[in-house]
Amino acid sequence: MDWKSWFKKNRLVIFIGIGCIQLLILFFQFWLRMDSAPATIDSDVSSLLITNAEETSEVEELGEEWEDQPWIVDIKGAVLEPGIYQVDETMRIYDVIQLAGGVTDNAETSSLNFSQHLEDQMMIYIPTTEEGDHRQIVVQSPEEASESANGLIDINTAEVAELTQLTGIGHKKAELIIQYRDENGLFTAVEDLMNVSGIGLKTFEGLQDKITISK
Repeated sequence: MDWKSWFKKNRLVIFIGIGCIQLLILFFQFWLRMDSAPATIDSDVSSLLITNAEETSEVEELGEEWEDQPWIVDIKGAVLEPGIYQVDETMRIYDVIQLAGGVTDNAETSSLNFSQHLEDQMMIYIPTTEEGDHRQIVVQSPEEASESANGLIDINTAEVAELTQLTGIGHKKAELIIQYRDENGLFTAVEDLMNVSGIGLKTFEGLQDKITISK
């Protein structure tokens, strides 16, 4: 029997065999892909976790740096070394006075609360006894300080040079404002400015948007 006759007689078996071999090859390739897929997924997940961990670490570091920023307090008036001092949240007015060298001999501290906690950006003004019996201590909150930073003039602490920047206030009226403060104490409302001699409603309306008061 020649090979052609044999092939015709057994071709069905041959085709089935070839088909089985092809199926085995396909199954083997599929198995290899399935076996490697979890490793790829695990690698991607691990990479993602590492990236998220690094980003979280960076955020935590920024938070720690922000928390480590010192508070700043401005103390003025009757202290030996007025100026700006770095403090922390545990400190009180007494502590910043000590940083400023203590109060002067003529400081008026009878109404000062030495135990009051400090705030970041706080302004403290301690008057002297010569400034008048009714002169009050000024402890200005950060919110009030921000008003000053926005261009508002505090008529409770401003001196002649600042007051004369206001519309309708010359050197003489500025001195009268300071005299009124010394004799009557701090203004409790911006409208009280009209109690100063020479300052009427018209003058007040021209400057009311440019003034504020510390309490």
